[in-house]
Amino acid sequence: MFQNEFIKRTVGCILAASVMGLMTHGTAHALATSEKDLGAACKKARNFDEFNELVGEYSSQKFSKEALTCALKMSADYAASKPKDAESHVVALTASIDLLEAVSSILDGSPYNEGPEAKDLTLRWQYAIKRGKETYARLAKLAPNDPNVGALKVAFDLLATSRYVSQELMIKVAAEALPRLQQYLKQDPKLLNGLGEMMLGRMYLSLPEVSGGDQDLAIVHLKKAVEIDPRNLVNVRWLAEGYMALQQNDLVIKTVQLMQGIKPQEGQAQQYADELRGGIGLASRAGDQALSDALKGQRDAFLAKHPEVLTRKSLPQVGHGGANPLTGKHED
Repeated sequence: MFQNEFIKRTVGCILAASVMGLMTHGTAHALATSEKDLGAACKKARNFDEFNELVGEYSSQKFSKEALTCALKMSADYAASKPKDAESHVVALTASIDLLEAVSSILDGSPYNEGPEAKDLTLRWQYAIKRGKETYARLAKLAPNDPNVGALKVAFDLLATSRYVSQELMIKVAAEALPRLQQYLKQDPKLLNGLGEMMLGRMYLSLPEVSGGDQDLAIVHLKKAVEIDPRNLVNVRWLAEGYMALQQNDLVIKTVQLMQGIKPQEGQAQQYADELRGGIGLASRAGDQALSDALKGQRDAFLAKHPEVLTRKSLPQVGHGGANPLTGKHED
């Protein structure tokens, strides 16, 4: 599976912040008040090549919940029209995961729990779950034994329970997903080009010990993720997070230093800026302020070249300034 280059690229971009999530903001556009508003402004594709190009364009805009909604609507509609095409279903399920991650993270960090902003986000959240479930119901029959599909479903399940539920339920879902992901990695040690190892490592790192958490095992799997895909900043940062949890500051610094030589991959500008932000904090916490400052300079230069990328400044606290949760831009 995953023979199509677009699918490989799309799958390679997902799960950047899934499982436990990074804070993410959407961009300010007209707010949806009903499901029919979702995707109303999406461009229309006149042929398959244009469709492929548009979905790729939309799915790469991790800074825009509107663009990710368009990617989901277009890919899910196409998959539904091609019920025997497994690859189109993979793209659609990936789009559901992307939108769930983005909206979940906005809601986690936003002070707005009611009003039109909250309704817009809730609609997108519900839409991502609805379309994801529809897509997977067909995909499970098309590729019942594919470990990559199983791993995507694990990511979907974890994200789909990360809102409006208790911490206990989130832990329960993650603990139940742990052996499934272990089995998929036995079938394919390079699952999703290292993202399987990264997911498993993060789960070991985040879960309580009584639910299967194990910080030492987390390091084993996070190191494997970096070995499989050393250019993936997400893998590198989470390995540094694992060393930080073990209070091994020298290894945190050594790992974060790797981020200085990694270039942004296609379609991952937002992820690149976000992961550098994480590296800045890790270096500072580990006691290497010079490294932290160097990464900040690297990130500032990148942001200057990519004004569309969100800066992820601190959220406002009940009107006391910070960043607008819908735009990510600083407001005093």
